[in-house]
Amino acid sequence: MTEAQLDELASAIPDSWVADCAVGSPRSCAVVVADQFDLGVDSVILHGVAPTEIDDVVGAYRTLDRRPRHPLPTNPGRGHHS
Repeated sequence: MTEAQLDELASAIPDSWVADCAVGSPRSCAVVVADQFDLGVDSVILHGVAPTEIDDVVGAYRTLDRRPRHPLPTNPGRGHHS
């Protein structure tokens, strides 16, 4: 896509659709993820970035002194790699 096409697309997306998106540094993204858990979600989807960038966000999340207030379900895919 060209920059002009991206600008046109950005102007078509309401701010409310992206208000809760995690953007910025790994730490600021980790804080947004923690905020979502505080709101009561039981999972978040991290996408739109390279796996190495997600690793940085997960690492930053692990340094936060915040954990979800309620028990989370077990990730059914964890430990079942083929």
